[in-house]
Amino acid sequence: MRRHAGQLLALAATATFATLFLRRVSWSETGALLGGIPAGTALLAVAAVLGGMAFTALRWLYLLRAAGIEARVPRLFAGLAAGAAVNNLVPARGGDVVRVKSVPARTSAVVGTLAAERLLDGFVLACFLAFGAALRGAGPLLWAGLALATGSGLGMLVAAREPAWVERLPRPLRGFVCGLAVFRSRSLFAQALAASVALWLCDVVMYAALAPAFGLELGFGGAFLLEGIGNLALAVPATAAGIGTFDYLTLLGAGSVGLSGHAAGAYVLAVHAFVVLPATALGLALLWWARPRRAVAVGRAVPAGS
Repeated sequence: MRRHAGQLLALAATATFATLFLRRVSWSETGALLGGIPAGTALLAVAAVLGGMAFTALRWLYLLRAAGIEARVPRLFAGLAAGAAVNNLVPARGGDVVRVKSVPARTSAVVGTLAAERLLDGFVLACFLAFGAALRGAGPLLWAGLALATGSGLGMLVAAREPAWVERLPRPLRGFVCGLAVFRSRSLFAQALAASVALWLCDVVMYAALAPAFGLELGFGGAFLLEGIGNLALAVPATAAGIGTFDYLTLLGAGSVGLSGHAAGAYVLAVHAFVVLPATALGLALLWWARPRRAVAVGRAVPAGS
């Protein structure tokens, strides 16, 4: 009953955000603006999205390696692409199950690496939000970004302290703690953090590249600010592909940096389309390759401080 109530609440929130967004969009003008995106700009945007996915697969390699799980980047790329495709088609991040099952290792440890991803993403995106807000003079968003970065940073500090009584935990919880081992390894944490910055910088490139196609002057700080807002909105497990939540919250962010009118709404729709469509098409093509394989044992996690 509680689960259904949560789903109904998420649907209601999504319907509300979608309605608020659609009231600000002129579909006749939006269609003309979307059709006017230059081919070179579209190719650059797709390349940036795929580059971000490649860095995500590389980061996952570091997270799994810290947990004692060896995997190959192509396999991880297929798994995360398939998971992204299902997430874009199914509500409540159902694609995470596909992604977890694509790695032949203990499920709880792989789930732990996805939790580590959320902490890294939250920290980097919050820093991007604060950085962009500082450049654009958006005071409230600056403080929001700093607060989120502080919260994510504290979460990583907590994850870095493996409890002495971990061996007394139930097996699934021990595996989950093992999946957070990247925060207990200086070298692998540095590599995972660098990959996190790189993958979100790819998205910044996409945001910045699309703006001129709509006659918008986004600016350096604006690209970072909207990147932070949009992807933090996508992290909310509501409906598939962040429909409604991403669009309205990103449009509000666009207004905070001086972008308004029908061109701003069309720009937000274009950004959302480039975030969702290439990943979905590629993920569906790789879904068979990402199918579950026979599980292998998890090795010993990397020792703390290594």
